[in-house]
Amino acid sequence: MNQEANNQNSTPQIPNSSPSNQSSKYSDMKTVWIILGSCFGLLVVSAVLLYFMVFAGVNSARDRAKDAQIKSFVHQIRPEAEMYFDEHKTYSGFTLNVTLQNQIKSAGYSVVIQGLSDKTYIFYAELPNSGKIFCVDSAGFSGEIDQISSTKTSCK
Repeated sequence: MNQEANNQNSTPQIPNSSPSNQSSKYSDMKTVWIILGSCFGLLVVSAVLLYFMVFAGVNSARDRAKDAQIKSFVHQIRPEAEMYFDEHKTYSGFTLNVTLQNQIKSAGYSVVIQGLSDKTYIFYAELPNSGKIFCVDSAGFSGEIDQISSTKTSCK
């Protein structure tokens, strides 16, 4: 008899599968999915923001590189003009060499040569990024200016 009492006591217990316990499980799963969805959404938004921040930085660097390239082209003209002056004792008649002309055109820029006379010249180009003008003249000036007149013989 003792064994029968023991067998009755060792009957496996069936877990409580009442409807309130089932809804608790679904509620917990729902919460997990909401949290995962929110985390994924934040991750996507962060990635998009990071992409645009990096992309804006790349565009800014690209614009500065364009400005630097046109400045370089304008600077390259000065030594040519000075060598021309040393040989001819005037700036009148000076023209760019074909190689530099082609480099400037292929890059999509234009450089204005103005004020060529016996003793003066002005070379300038509009900077694509800032809208300012980069100017080099025979007086030794080299820099950015806001505007230039067609009758000037110096950048300043």
